[in-house]
Amino acid sequence: MLNKLESIAIDIKAINNRFETLEQRLNNIEDEMDTMKEDIDEIRNEENSKNPNGSTGNETMQNLKGEIQQLRHDMADFRENHDELINRSKRCNLVFSGVKQDGAETWEQTEEKVKDIIKGNLEIDRNINFERVHRILNGPIVNGSKLIVAMFSCFKDKEEVLRKARKLKGTDIYIEQDFSRRTRVKRKKLFALRKKLQEREDIAKTIVTHDKLVVTMADGIRRIFACDGMLGEVKEVDMKTA
Repeated sequence: MLNKLESIAIDIKAINNRFETLEQRLNNIEDEMDTMKEDIDEIRNEENSKNPNGSTGNETMQNLKGEIQQLRHDMADFRENHDELINRSKRCNLVFSGVKQDGAETWEQTEEKVKDIIKGNLEIDRNINFERVHRILNGPIVNGSKLIVAMFSCFKDKEEVLRKARKLKGTDIYIEQDFSRRTRVKRKKLFALRKKLQEREDIAKTIVTHDKLVVTMADGIRRIFACDGMLGEVKEVDMKTA
């Protein structure tokens, strides 16, 4: 398990380095474009006096715009790959919110609280092992307490706990899958759209799965929505490519 996590960590570091390099390239191009605007206007004015079409300035501008657009697409691809690696590293993680925090509790005390919830509330009697359980000290406060991230030793144990999390309905405790920050933002937008769609009579069922919203219409037709990688807007996607 540790070897797999170390391998994923190395992959994430490599992607981060590549992403930072690409982002720097984009920033440099955008800065260059800003500083060249006045020069391009001057070139265009000079060329207009010689050539009514003013092709030189326009071509220069178009070339810069094309390069920036390509870099933005490349960055979107890198971000998707980056998120995929992060989410892979979190596949055995669950986030517990609303669990009472007793001062500066130790990791062992936090782990015992999670185990008590699993046995007492979810009624899973067998022993569940963890790689690590800890509070997110720099994270948000929910119901007066910091969030808990639990890394399970066994993926199947994590899945069972997540399935039985519905037994916590009516309490202040919630359990959900751990995702990357970008994926969490996407899911928030998808849940907002889902809430609006649920008010429509022509929709039979809606469900958010990972980073997509699957909508089943009353006539049985399925539609899929996802966040656009470039703009972050929620758009309907082709069923064949989803």
